[in-house]
Amino acid sequence: ADYRNLTTDEKNMLQTMVDEQYNSFINIVAKNRNLTVDYVKKIAEGKPYTGQQALNNSLIDRLGGKDYAIELAANKSNMSYYNVLDYGTGLGFFGI
Repeated sequence: ADYRNLTTDEKNMLQTMVDEQYNSFINIVAKNRNLTVDYVKKIAEGKPYTGQQALNNSLIDRLGGKDYAIELAANKSNMSYYNVLDYGTGLGFFGI
């Protein structure tokens, strides 16, 4: 095979990079959602949330679907006219 196991130094370097990005993400979420860093760390464990759970945890402002998201984006960009192209769902993640 054309690979080798990582050395301890390489593993440590990669882990440091992941930790830095994780901490940056936590701080950005805390700042932009007006939450404490400790609170965000408590709920940000890499698990998915339903829309209702995200709302309950102050991670989103309201529930809505694709149409609401498109309307919100158009309003925030002061667009009075826009065209939406829907390319469908494709084959999905696994090409099924």
